[in-house]
Amino acid sequence: MAEEPKEKPAGKKAGFDAPIADPGDSSKLPVYIHPDTLMVKGIAPDSKERVAINLDALRYEFGDKKALEKYKKIARTGGFLDPNQTATGEQFFPDLSLDGLKPAVRQEIDAILKQE
Repeated sequence: MAEEPKEKPAGKKAGFDAPIADPGDSSKLPVYIHPDTLMVKGIAPDSKERVAINLDALRYEFGDKKALEKYKKIARTGGFLDPNQTATGEQFFPDLSLDGLKPAVRQEIDAILKQE
């Protein structure tokens, strides 16, 4: 008997579980999609796990206001940068690599991402 297909979790958007359809022209890709993997930036194509935090990807997933709140919380939790610094441009919001973080810190970050 064949295994029933797993349902996509509610609210899961395109580009997290599989690559999006190739538009044929990289200039037509949304800013939150990585041009090489055609998946949401920060998602590993092999494991489908989040390996980095990208502000554009968070905006796609959570909306502008929540994305910025989550980014700053994650930056503070992971010790990536001074979240109290006044940001006046995208250069203040670099991608945050999750590689090498202590398991407890990674769990805190995962919990932030799961919060409503």
